[in-house]
Amino acid sequence: MSAPKLRDHVGLLQEGFEGLLTTIFRTIENIQRDACLAPGTNENQLKFENLPQIAEEIVKRVKYIDALIDEADKETCIGKDEKEILQSLNDKNLEYEQDVESLSQNCEQAEKWLGRIRQMLDVIASNTWMHQTETQDQ
Repeated sequence: MSAPKLRDHVGLLQEGFEGLLTTIFRTIENIQRDACLAPGTNENQLKFENLPQIAEEIVKRVKYIDALIDEADKETCIGKDEKEILQSLNDKNLEYEQDVESLSQNCEQAEKWLGRIRQMLDVIASNTWMHQTETQDQ
C-alpha cells in the first residue's frame, strides 16, 4: 500500500472539520432553540448534564484533526520550508540514482550470464548436430 497523498489528507481533514462544525452548530442550534422556549417547557431541551459529553466530543474531534495535521506534516510537504523540501528531494534523487546504479549493475551481470548461456547453447547445439551427423554416417 502506498503512502497517503496530500489529497488523502485533505479529504480526511475536510471530513474531520465537517464533523466538528456539525457538532458545534447542532449544539448552538439546540441552545438557541431552548432559549426561545417558554420557561418550564422541558420538551426536546438540551440537558445541562449532556454538555460535558458534547464538550468531550468536540475535544475528541479537535484532537483527531490535530493528529491528521501532524501526520500530513510528517508525510507531505505541508508545513515544510523550501530548504526541507529541497533536502527531501535531494535525498529522493540520491536514492533514485543508487537504485539506477544497482539496476545497471544487475543488467550488466544479466547480459554476461546471457552471453555465457548462449555460448553453452551453441556448444550443446553443435555437439548435438555433430552427434546426429556421426550417427547418420554410420
